[in-house]
Amino acid sequence: MRVSESIVDADKVRKSFKDILAVDNFSLKVCKGEIVGLVGPNGAGKTTSLECLQGLIKFDLGSVSLFGEDVCRGLSFSARQRIGIAPQFFALPPLLTVREMVTLYHALYYRAMAVDEVISRVGLEQQSRTRFSRLSGGQQRRLALAVALVGRPELLFLDEPTGDLDPQSRRYIWSLLLEKQVREERAVVMSTHQMDEVEALCTRVVIMDNGKILDNDTPQNLISRYCPEHLIRFTVDDVHKDKLRAAFSPEQLSIQGSDIRLEVTDISQTMHQLQQLEKMHHLKMNSLQVSQSSLEDVFIKLTGKTLRE
Repeated sequence: MRVSESIVDADKVRKSFKDILAVDNFSLKVCKGEIVGLVGPNGAGKTTSLECLQGLIKFDLGSVSLFGEDVCRGLSFSARQRIGIAPQFFALPPLLTVREMVTLYHALYYRAMAVDEVISRVGLEQQSRTRFSRLSGGQQRRLALAVALVGRPELLFLDEPTGDLDPQSRRYIWSLLLEKQVREERAVVMSTHQMDEVEALCTRVVIMDNGKILDNDTPQNLISRYCPEHLIRFTVDDVHKDKLRAAFSPEQLSIQGSDIRLEVTDISQTMHQLQQLEKMHHLKMNSLQVSQSSLEDVFIKLTGKTLRE
């Protein structure tokens, strides 16, 4: 099996703004077929890291190459043709319509998608004659994605790609990024605050804080390593609480009124214990729910911060 070559290769990148260290020792390799998500609290260095990767800002130390070319020396025309960028904040000519905007960017790429096709793919057919200034925030973000996709990029940079979108539009954008016919031939690097988005889309997650990478792995590996617990919730009558206290440790068991919470790593063994208690003491568990820890739990455990700090 041939090992895929890295499209993105960053090594020990460091970037400061006066006395603020925004990115510290950032290293990352990304290959075709990967969707890599950068997550972290506000100010963690995600956007600055993306800008360093794209060559939009000069960094102090380290190196970044895209398609084997050093971004500090400037990318060739051929390499730039293979990259699409949808920034978090953008300003497009306010008087141009959606169609005029896509047509303008279409002319910049030698293997661009048809204008109607790209407008359709981001769901802006009805707004094709609408000026940019009249679009809603979510529609403007979809237009930015259209501009990023029009050149059929092999490398796509997305900064908060669905931040202003409603749930239906978010799922639509997800489907675009997961299209089988292009996914294997494209690498995506994205930053986001949406942890459900990361779990749904990303093959790898880079968790950042204070400019540093705290960990870099698949979503499931991160969950298994840092938060392997399952949460079991149910309610019981007061007479059975002592039986539960005798069966489980204080670290596992939490009782608030009639609500019972159990955090356990071995779900099968715990359910067997509960079944035995049910038989021996006629313990009746009401409203039983079982859930696994999420990537958000990992995030908070590593950073100690909520997502929208």
